[in-house]
Amino acid sequence: NHMIPKKLTDIPQWITWKGFLNVDTGKMDKIPVNSQGIKISSKDKNNWLTFDQACAIARENKFGIGFQASADNPVVLVDLDNCVT
Repeated sequence: NHMIPKKLTDIPQWITWKGFLNVDTGKMDKIPVNSQGIKISSKDKNNWLTFDQACAIARENKFGIGFQASADNPVVLVDLDNCVT
């Protein structure tokens, strides 16, 4: 978590996800899940966690974590896939 700015980790809009292989694309899909591994809606604020909660669930279950952007906060996110060669 040392690479994630504290201003971002202080916002309780974190979710956990589990990777599933998409047989159509051959790529991994990140599906938002709760602590039991059941699919959730990442847009439902009731599913959002603190950064520490998300990290604990992810460690225990070998899930990933993600930040859920929303219009309610002043965060601008940029997703740069395949930018390092």
